[in-house]
Amino acid sequence: MNIFQRYFFGILLLYGCNLFAQKNLKEHISRFSMVSLTYKLHKPVFIYLEVQGRSIEDYSKLDYYEIKGGLGYIFPKGHQPFIGIGRYANYQNGLLSQEEFRKWLQYIFSHKISSVKLDHRWRAEQRYFHDVKRDQDSQDQRYRYRLNISRGINSSKIVEGTVFAMAFEEVFFGKNEP
Repeated sequence: MNIFQRYFFGILLLYGCNLFAQKNLKEHISRFSMVSLTYKLHKPVFIYLEVQGRSIEDYSKLDYYEIKGGLGYIFPKGHQPFIGIGRYANYQNGLLSQEEFRKWLQYIFSHKISSVKLDHRWRAEQRYFHDVKRDQDSQDQRYRYRLNISRGINSSKIVEGTVFAMAFEEVFFGKNEP
């Protein structure tokens, strides 16, 4: 292993240990379900659809769901613009508490350093909220950057049948608190 690979796997190990070291976590079973579909219309043009459901407080009750999708284009050499929309909903005690609609522009640039693949994702979002309890509407803009790092374990390239490790971190920027 070269120095970059050792550094990468060292960070993964420390991050994993940090997750297990947290003491104040309430123990319960929760659920995160997701389905994503990508369909290539023509060679560089694709559509994407993703549906998520989460049960955080109680495994049997849905707390959150999102449905989102959009249209993207794959340019040569790792450039990928995308335009998307999505609907998001939060529930408390089985009742709808907040709805959100988002539209966004996104750009992904992918490249490799040795056998490690790096994906940089920049996204600009316009967000529209509806607070059901107070019957109030609001809106916000948010900017995001995500770095995704992946490396094949049993192969230097990630192809069909490759076991790989992946880690990512995302930062959010905006004028309002989350």
